[in-house]
Amino acid sequence: MAWADGPHDRCLFWLSGMAGIGKSTIARTVAKAFNDEQRPGARLGASFFFSRGQEDRGVANKFFTSLAAQLTNFSPALRRDIYQAIEKNCSIAKQSMRDQWNQLIFKPLKELGATSETPPTIVVVIDALDECDGQKDVDLILRLLAEAKSLVDVRLRVYITSRPEDYIRESFTGIDVEAYQHLALHDVAKFTVDHDISVLFRHELGDTHKKRHGIHADWADEKNIELLTRRADGLFIYAATACRYVKGSRRETTTSMHRLLQVLQGKGFDSLDKMYTQILLQSVIDAEDGGNSDLSSQIRQILGHLVTLFDSVPAMALSELCSMDLEIVWNRLDSLQSVLVVPESEAAPIRIFHPSFRDFLLERRCSDSRFWIDDKVVHRDLFNSSVRLMSSASGLKRDICGMYHPGAETSKIDSSKLDSCLPIHTRYACRYWVDHLEQLGNFQREEAGLHDNGQVHVFLQKHFLHWLEALSLMGKVSKGVLMITALQSMLTVSGFMLSPYNLRR
Repeated sequence: MAWADGPHDRCLFWLSGMAGIGKSTIARTVAKAFNDEQRPGARLGASFFFSRGQEDRGVANKFFTSLAAQLTNFSPALRRDIYQAIEKNCSIAKQSMRDQWNQLIFKPLKELGATSETPPTIVVVIDALDECDGQKDVDLILRLLAEAKSLVDVRLRVYITSRPEDYIRESFTGIDVEAYQHLALHDVAKFTVDHDISVLFRHELGDTHKKRHGIHADWADEKNIELLTRRADGLFIYAATACRYVKGSRRETTTSMHRLLQVLQGKGFDSLDKMYTQILLQSVIDAEDGGNSDLSSQIRQILGHLVTLFDSVPAMALSELCSMDLEIVWNRLDSLQSVLVVPESEAAPIRIFHPSFRDFLLERRCSDSRFWIDDKVVHRDLFNSSVRLMSSASGLKRDICGMYHPGAETSKIDSSKLDSCLPIHTRYACRYWVDHLEQLGNFQREEAGLHDNGQVHVFLQKHFLHWLEALSLMGKVSKGVLMITALQSMLTVSGFMLSPYNLRR
């Protein structure tokens, strides 16, 4: 708060820290505090929370346009200037990040300061910059944001959180040292962190949860609180995940008190990796059909898809992409609620609770090899599933929405009809099948069917125009152009040229 309200030139504040230490929670708290309209001084202008695997939140190409859209709500004058910038250059959303920064943000802010009696202070919150794919994009973002230091009549304060990755540290090193302030969260006094974590344990497992979860009234003595806090070892994600584990799933085959005793006794819970491993092992025990030898492979398949998908999907779409019965998917998800966000609504997407769990799975840090995930294998499976779904009898076809008129506007299609004709799993397949193929090596692509008369060739011959029609209905034609370009590049490397001749019917 002192940094944002101060008259200094340090326009950037970088909060770094290891995974699970609480950076995102602080970022949300900061954004909420500055968004309070009753607060004097600096106010929130915009926020952007990067998240790998969340489509547009995992890349940088909509970063500055998203900030600009939010900044229009800061003041009428700023809204007018940003609107005028868009009117002067209608294609700005497709131009470089530097052009977007200059025209949509920097220049309008400069004009705003020149017309203000009191220099306004605008705070922008950027969380998990390390979750943005593309190190060059991250470097450019930081260099552009540092230019806010030259704004004279308006103060732009940008609060950034990230892991202390070397490439991010190097990017800050290339910025004027007077332009940013750095705080390493892991350098905060251990006493302070431990106190806060103990408060979290008391709150989550205290009076408000005793009755609901059957936890004995005497569990929260200082000895147990101290033991839980020591096991967390400064990681809020450990504390939060432990609390979710203790509360259990809806099925409740294991009592909350039994789970709490497991954590207190350190049975596989003395570090974050061991806790994740124990949760996976417990998920097999908690499943209804405990004698099923395929349980661990089903859990591995579901988790592998969740951590590899380019966008989150609901359970129904997940079951289609996994080629797994929906009831089985729901049962496995129910036993994994300590590490997954599983909404009650069937239409809501399933998400990983914290990025550290994705790292744990993909880096094979689990001591039980049954849960090891090979992302290349999962990308191949998702590619195959996508092509299968698009090529199936219920998949892509000409005039899929029954409009009976080639020139009809997509805006006139009822959304419920579009959802029925193009369900989420088919949309995902249309949007990302090339991306999954791109993640494979040349030999793996050959095996996947990237050759004459292979799976890709046959699909394009039969469904190329149907696929383009589906992308048009989804409003993703521009993405389709990029996918065709990527496919062309892969085919050229493989010695097969994509051309109208190759695609002839």
